[in-house]
Amino acid sequence: MKIKLLLTVLVLINLLPVYGQEFAVVLINGAVKVSSNKQDTKSLKSLIYGPLNGKDVLHLPKNAQVKLVKADGSVCEIAKEGVYEVGSLLCSKADKSSLVEKFGNYFVSFFEVHPSSESKENYKNSIYAISRGEPSIVLEFPFSGVYPSEADSIEFSWAHACDTCQYQLNVYSETSKTLIFQKNTRQKKFILLNPKKYLKVGMSYYWNVVSDSTREVESSNRLILSAKGDYLKTLNGIQNDIKSSLPKISYVPKTLFIMNELKTMDRMNYALLYSNHVKLLYPKDKNLVNLTDRFYFDELKQKLAD
Repeated sequence: MKIKLLLTVLVLINLLPVYGQEFAVVLINGAVKVSSNKQDTKSLKSLIYGPLNGKDVLHLPKNAQVKLVKADGSVCEIAKEGVYEVGSLLCSKADKSSLVEKFGNYFVSFFEVHPSSESKENYKNSIYAISRGEPSIVLEFPFSGVYPSEADSIEFSWAHACDTCQYQLNVYSETSKTLIFQKNTRQKKFILLNPKKYLKVGMSYYWNVVSDSTREVESSNRLILSAKGDYLKTLNGIQNDIKSSLPKISYVPKTLFIMNELKTMDRMNYALLYSNHVKLLYPKDKNLVNLTDRFYFDELKQKLAD
């Protein structure tokens, strides 16, 4: 009798509205609207990828679909026309919850930190505000770490407050400290074509940039060409895990999650190259650009703060 009572209590707890929890939107099909509560129907807004709380209300037209995840990996899916209070939705925990839970936890935390749209310029301003004193040269890309050996080019980019300076890009062998490549330019980027002409797979290098105003090296990034096929093998592994554990999610949250997984594998350059690939596939998606830019500039801010 006690066991039956306990099971009944657990079921009731699972069915209770979860107003205090945050939800992340991972799939939007159709013109779905959202309002702050059931009474507030005059201020309907289009649903976007981001956080929702239990009081938010979803308005689904015919043939629309929404999928939400919670930080614990629970998945809430609606595919029927109607009005739904988010906290009253019945969410199910996936059988293979490890990746789904990781997925949900990441998105809830990401969108809690970024609740609203911020422009690239705002992010850049906040990054450069971290530096004190004289303006520093900030190495923007590639990040320290491996770079796909299949790439037919490497775009080195940096930021600096000076608009009239001339720069010198230097690439050195980390082992011998010998200069491998050098380029003078007034631009704040340079595309190195056919990098395997200068760099060998598996060998470690470092690059830096100096300006004619100081000629001092402020920071350097390591650069290693990965083993052949490592980029696609790593990317396909993550994509297959997502496909089996959490099918039918929109490409925007999927892209962010893949970027984060690559980052945790110390493949930050892979993450940014992958996001650039997806942007080419969806050139008109401003939301995709906005969110992937936030990811990128977060990493630059963290790098400067360390």
